[in-house]
Amino acid sequence: MPQEVIVSNLLAMEISQLEVPGGILAYEVHEPAVARAGMTAADWPLVVCSPAMGDVRDVYAPLARSLAEAGFRVVVADLRGHGDSSATFSDYGDEATASDLIALIEALDAGPAILVGASMSGAAAVIAAGRRPDLVCGLVLICPFLRGSASRAKTLMQRTMLGLALLRPWGPAVWRRYSARLWPGLPDARQRAAHLAGLLRRSGRWRAFWATTRTDHRVVAPWLEKVGCPSLVVMGQVDPDWRDPVAEAAWAARAVGEGSGEVMMVPGAGHAPMLERPDVVGPRVVDFIRRVVADNAAPRPAGGEARRARCREQD
Repeated sequence: MPQEVIVSNLLAMEISQLEVPGGILAYEVHEPAVARAGMTAADWPLVVCSPAMGDVRDVYAPLARSLAEAGFRVVVADLRGHGDSSATFSDYGDEATASDLIALIEALDAGPAILVGASMSGAAAVIAAGRRPDLVCGLVLICPFLRGSASRAKTLMQRTMLGLALLRPWGPAVWRRYSARLWPGLPDARQRAAHLAGLLRRSGRWRAFWATTRTDHRVVAPWLEKVGCPSLVVMGQVDPDWRDPVAEAAWAARAVGEGSGEVMMVPGAGHAPMLERPDVVGPRVVDFIRRVVADNAAPRPAGGEARRARCREQD
C-alpha cells in the first residue's frame, strides 16, 4: 500500500509524497476553508487536479483556492518527472498518469473523486474514469488531448519531428519559446515559460520530460465510451494547440461517455485557462462540481441507469 509522508519541497512549501511503483509522486492538499462539525478530512468531497505536460502543480493555485473556499478538499499533484515528483520512472504519459490518479484516490481513501485534468492529464483522467468508475464521479477536462491522428504514418512523423526538436542541447530553448505562446492570456507568460524550463534543467528531468512527449493519445480511444460520469470541457478560445478550439471542445464533449458533456469556452485564454482567466473558470468549475456532488447524493430508483460512483455529499 502506498505510504504518505510530509516533506519540504523546492518551492519552500509543505507537500506530501506518495510512493508508487517506479518512483515518488509529489502533491499538496488544500483543505476546505470552512470546517463542519462531525466531519473528518476523508468526509469532504475530493477533487484531484493534474497539470499539463511541462507544467507543475501551481498552475492550479487559483482554482484550488476557489474550490477550497467552496468547501471541497483539493489535491494538486505533479506529473512524473515534473515539479517535485521523482524522475526515476521508466514509464510516462497518459496511461501512467491515469494509474497515478487512481493511486492518489486510493491512498487518500476519500473517493469517489472529481478529476481535473489539463491537456495530457485530461486524457489520463478519462482513462482513470474508464478503468475505475467506482473511484471517479466527475471529470473536468481542460484543453484535453483525447485523440491522436487517425494515420499511423502521420503520428509517427509528428512524434519523430517533436522528438528531434526537443533533443539536447537545443531542446530546452525550443520548449521555452513554444510554451511561452501557450498562454496568451497570461501577462507573465515568458517568465513562467523560463521558470518551467529552468525546473527541467535539474538532474534527470529533461530525460523524463522528453519521455513524456512520446505519449500517443490514441490510447484514450477505448476508454471514451466507458466513462459513466458527468464531464465539463474547459477550452481556451485562442488555445494555439488547436486549429479550431471550439470544434475540438465540442468533439470532446460528444466523445466522452454518453456524449452529453458540458462545454465552457474561455475568451482570451490559451492552454491554461484556469490560470489565465481564474475569474471566469473558477466559478463555473465550482458550480459544475457542486451539481455533480448534489446529483450523486440524490436517491436513485432501483433498476435504473448503470451504476455510477457516488460523490461524497458536501453538507
